[in-house]
Amino acid sequence: MTRRPDRAVLLFDFDGTLSAIVDDPACAVPRPGVVERLTSLVGRYRQVAVISGRPVDFLASRLPAGVVLSGLYGLESSDGEGTVLTDATAGRWVAKVAAAVAAARHAVGADPLLDGVEIEDKRLSMTIHHRRSPGAEGAVQSLASRLSDEHELWLRPARMSFELHPPVTVDKGTAVHALTSAVEEVESVLFAGDDVGDLAAFASVGELGERGLRTVRVAVVSAETDPRVVDASDLSIDEDEVMTLLDALLAEDRRPEEEVSGG
Repeated sequence: MTRRPDRAVLLFDFDGTLSAIVDDPACAVPRPGVVERLTSLVGRYRQVAVISGRPVDFLASRLPAGVVLSGLYGLESSDGEGTVLTDATAGRWVAKVAAAVAAARHAVGADPLLDGVEIEDKRLSMTIHHRRSPGAEGAVQSLASRLSDEHELWLRPARMSFELHPPVTVDKGTAVHALTSAVEEVESVLFAGDDVGDLAAFASVGELGERGLRTVRVAVVSAETDPRVVDASDLSIDEDEVMTLLDALLAEDRRPEEEVSGG
């Protein structure tokens, strides 16, 4: 990716990328070997960060110290040392999100068509999962659309789920810009993701490339991957090749000094 790892930023999605997709969202953990590899990458690269729809506290409990975290599509952030910052504008929508969560749980309990659907309360946002009930997708979409209208929240489709967010202009693309602009002398940026929510990040990485940075957009592909994710990427890898990608980044860091410097 780059001949100067010390001037490169590595950005990763969590679910479907660093973590395999699981039926119960609360049970998601990094793939075997991810934590060790990320630990080795931190400090060798200018910045190693995870951009996810998960809350920062969730990510921090599963990822090593030193990894910078952008949670809830950028509504939360962490500097990698434990400090968590919340978007001030989004914070004013906590009550609306709580009301939407309560309404969603009532609807799931009352409607047989929503049997098996799970509501994930993230305080600043919420997700309605239908992975365990794939046949309920239409009913879930209708519920999510209704909640979006009633509670004035923005609706985002995701992998086997629908997400409701405060009407704040943040996404994985704005998170990319925030993370890369927070460090100096960046020459290269890599982002790896697997879902439609990552398209905004791919677009922002593309903008950085137009400004002269060396960039790589990696699509992590599974049977559920939306074709748009592959189309927007520079490189596609199978979900089982994530370890190979991390190992390649570690090998890049270990190039002889004269080669890294261009000698």
